[in-house]
Amino acid sequence: MTSYSLNTIMTHIFSSLIKYPAYNTVDTMTIIIVACISTVFPIFSNIVTMRRVLGKYIRESIDMLHNTMTEVEVSISRLNSVGVSL
Repeated sequence: MTSYSLNTIMTHIFSSLIKYPAYNTVDTMTIIIVACISTVFPIFSNIVTMRRVLGKYIRESIDMLHNTMTEVEVSISRLNSVGVSL
């Protein structure tokens, strides 16, 4: 929108300097198409990327959760063997 506004101002200035009318109009369908594309493409690219990333990391997280829950190690030692006396 900023470039459109600047273009309109510059076109008006130049057309008044050369005394030639310049018609600077944008079709309504063009605005609708640009608005749809600028909305749909970022959403689509984010959805595809997030599905790929989350799918990979969720599988790895589940695998790591299963591995850590099954690998429990317990060691019992006497206080005398570590140097503590009561």
